[in-house]
Amino acid sequence: MSLEPSQSNPFGCFILLALIFFFGVFGFVAIEQESVGAPMLDTPAVPAQARPGAVKPITPVTLMSPLPDGAALLGVDSAVLEVRGPGQVVVQVSGTWPDGCDFPVEVNTIVTPELVNVIVYRVVPPDVFCTMMLQPYSGEIDISAAFASAGSAANPARVPVMVNGVTANPLTK
Repeated sequence: MSLEPSQSNPFGCFILLALIFFFGVFGFVAIEQESVGAPMLDTPAVPAQARPGAVKPITPVTLMSPLPDGAALLGVDSAVLEVRGPGQVVVQVSGTWPDGCDFPVEVNTIVTPELVNVIVYRVVPPDVFCTMMLQPYSGEIDISAAFASAGSAANPARVPVMVNGVTANPLTK
């Protein structure tokens, strides 16, 4: 049986419609799965707590170099080094946290005869959702223990102190 131009094939259109339907349905399913992303877990969000703007002194100084997983570093705007008396050295730090969560501030110090490196951070658990906002921070960090552990090799008047990569300027009275 040969088809002539005047005769129409009733199944030719059916195949074309079936292909359009197949790619249309499964094409949208694939696009929808890509836009959804990873499946949500049934873990409740932990609400962030408000941070008061008062200066809080931080006295414990941990002497270790590697940072734990989930550490959020403080973005330091200014750091001022103050020697208050024999053996008492503090750094006044102000800056911003990269999120709105309120977790305890932790401090690591690395002391060498050429440099005292202070790292200010918070550990944010991976299952906690934080608001995306900059949170102001100001605090006072007692680094007397860091200078005491270095002995006479580190002199606060001569050894530079860096806080998260920012050099602490000495307090001028």
